[in-house]
Amino acid sequence: MASRVEPRRVPLENVFNLRDLGGYEGLGGRRVVEGRLFRADGLNRLSEADAAVVKRLGIHTVVDLRTIGERERWGSAPTHLLDATPLHLPILSKLWPLFEETDDHDPVAYLIERYHEMT
Repeated sequence: MASRVEPRRVPLENVFNLRDLGGYEGLGGRRVVEGRLFRADGLNRLSEADAAVVKRLGIHTVVDLRTIGERERWGSAPTHLLDATPLHLPILSKLWPLFEETDDHDPVAYLIERYHEMT
């Protein structure tokens, strides 16, 4: 079975990066089952029409990896419209400084420093 190279994007009005991660190879050569694991940006921006599309995907749990401050500022996904359970599991305690606000204008060095902060 060949791995799908292009991720499957789910077109929505207000969320721009909802994708099915199915088909990618994981540990031990096992593949992610299509239609079972999705990743997205900004589910807090879901319109009612977007939520209806996402609900039809059968997503039962929404894991929010954003910081507490991001959730407070921009809100949470409308999981009540999805019949989904929300889980907030922030991977960072604070937001990274914006690249433009730093003295380091090397994007590779910037990202390396940010990833080291996460370990």
